[in-house]
Amino acid sequence: MKFLSSTIIFLSAQPTMVFGSSSIHGGGGVSKEQQHESEEKATFGRGVKPNSRELKVVPKKSQGYFVTLSSESGVRSVENHIQKRNGQNKANGDNSAFQGDTSVKMERGFKRFTRSQRSKNKNKVNGISSAPAIGYLVIEIESADNLEDEIEELKALDGVLIVEEDAEQEVFRNVRGTSPQEQVHDTMEILKKGGEHLQQRRSLAEETPYGIGMVNVTGLWNIAPQQHVKICVVDTGYGLGHVDLPNLPKVTGYSAYAEQDASQKWDVDGHGHGSHCAGTIGAIGSNNAGVVGVIPDFGDNFSFHIGKGLTNSGSGSTSGVMLAVQSCVDAGAKVISMSLGGGGYNSVSAQQYQDHYDNGVFIIAAAGNGGNSGLSYPASYVNVMSVAAVDSNKNKASFSQYNDQVEIAAPGVNVKSTLPGDNYASWSGTSMACPHVAGVAALLMSHFPNCEVNQIRNAMIISAGVDQYTNWYDNDYGWGIVNAGAAYDLLLTGCEEAGGKSPSDMNLLPHEMGVGGKDQKTLGCINDGQCQGMGGFICDTGNNICVSGPTPAPTPCVGTSVDLVLLTDNYGSETAWTLTMPNDADAVGGGYDSNSESTETFCLDDGLHTFTITDTYGDGICCDYGQGSYNFTAGGVELISGGAFTDVETKTFTISSATSPTSPPVLPP
Repeated sequence: MKFLSSTIIFLSAQPTMVFGSSSIHGGGGVSKEQQHESEEKATFGRGVKPNSRELKVVPKKSQGYFVTLSSESGVRSVENHIQKRNGQNKANGDNSAFQGDTSVKMERGFKRFTRSQRSKNKNKVNGISSAPAIGYLVIEIESADNLEDEIEELKALDGVLIVEEDAEQEVFRNVRGTSPQEQVHDTMEILKKGGEHLQQRRSLAEETPYGIGMVNVTGLWNIAPQQHVKICVVDTGYGLGHVDLPNLPKVTGYSAYAEQDASQKWDVDGHGHGSHCAGTIGAIGSNNAGVVGVIPDFGDNFSFHIGKGLTNSGSGSTSGVMLAVQSCVDAGAKVISMSLGGGGYNSVSAQQYQDHYDNGVFIIAAAGNGGNSGLSYPASYVNVMSVAAVDSNKNKASFSQYNDQVEIAAPGVNVKSTLPGDNYASWSGTSMACPHVAGVAALLMSHFPNCEVNQIRNAMIISAGVDQYTNWYDNDYGWGIVNAGAAYDLLLTGCEEAGGKSPSDMNLLPHEMGVGGKDQKTLGCINDGQCQGMGGFICDTGNNICVSGPTPAPTPCVGTSVDLVLLTDNYGSETAWTLTMPNDADAVGGGYDSNSESTETFCLDDGLHTFTITDTYGDGICCDYGQGSYNFTAGGVELISGGAFTDVETKTFTISSATSPTSPPVLPP
């Protein structure tokens, strides 16, 4: 057996955990079924019992793993196992795979978790509560036919809780259909041609990308911040020296790969993705060049830290990303922007993000470019804010992943920003949406130093909204498009009034309130408005929790009572509708579950009524992906019905109290 592939092992002390290393890939996603299966194998703080014996390992050359440990003795157990295995290999004359002194390479060494002493979470293995994980090892094992047996031996060692793959991670690619490697080629071509390549060019005059206006941030630029905030970008590096990006000493950095490869320095971005994301946050304003970012003047109030968690090729490992994130925290960053993803749920990463959230660090990540309902990571960890993408018309981007962990949306289609070598590019992806939100978060934190991270986070989603989704949660948009000005105004009313109770006032740790996505607003409310959009929920002010409200007494109808019965297809979140009445009042609906039936009752006045139903994907609600339909009736008489349309359908009907309600006559073709 040759140990060369990277594995993470969880240890705890009490017990210690080591996690295996895994790759993060852009563009795809993990299905909810895969997510639940992953969480059953390894999870912190979600009430799910991991079963370390169910881990499936697909042999692959030089694969990394995290080994999570439950005690200090777990470190020695793993080391002894490695030495024993190396001795057996040497005795068999098998030296071809040795690296260093052993055949298992300790890639990262022992890393201790920084869990708060107040943490109530315990790790459970096979349903038996044990001491919490204290840390992890990253090891690398060379693939072999008996790799799965080798993993089982590791899991059986004293002090080992879980063994997980250290997945490869990649940037969420620019949505032109190119792979990360092709993007690198494109970036190099841009530089060779002086920046002239498709939409990518040098900018001779300063312009304001449309996303800056959409997130409503310009009104904050002339208001003096109250504290300094460091923002970290975990990505492919940084184009240091770019005319439109902050320079030394306002930028520091770290590379997870520079020790092995001198070309992988943090201040070199051979890909361009990291520089593009950094420019959206902090491209310099009023310099008559290029573009402006969400924060166009760092002054003495903002600074960058660059965590090179991905290499110049646009890929890296989960452990490399984790080291980059840790470097951000060690450097004092309070906001971390992560436009990357891949692999499945990983309990080492989940624990790290939980620890950082408890320590007041706001982590924001791209939801993914798969155009499906899959859960991508790190965005879908509950202590991370997941960001969807919209276009310049505030429509959901076709590639943007949609699920119940999506929390907020931002511009992500044809976003112009910086590339290395004083160049610029218009790129698309949730990668481009994420830094808009990170920039807004940093601005808000700079103005409201007394508000805790969970309160800033809640204020951002309570104040978010788009025209067609202002009153409820939606898997496509989360709580809506980030709105810096509205969030600022809300926070002026006070931290609690804007974002609810602080975790300390609730006798909870921050991570216990940071549940993410559609449930983020559940805990800490102090008024009914903070529960708005949760489907009739109100605030139980005694316990500061949003609960289902009482059913109001029906109001007698003085017009004509009309029922709308709506059955959604397999993708209910794509459906929305508007009913326009003669007095120009509108009733609206949206944010539906899939394959669900709902009934709305209206009391309508006489006159012409117009019903418009939309489907964001453009395939209606019948009949390709389910048998959805809608039907308006009054007194048992059908007024209008349908379901088979493309992106939009409009129908009218007339209400008259003197006669039976009628639909307009059908004209001959």
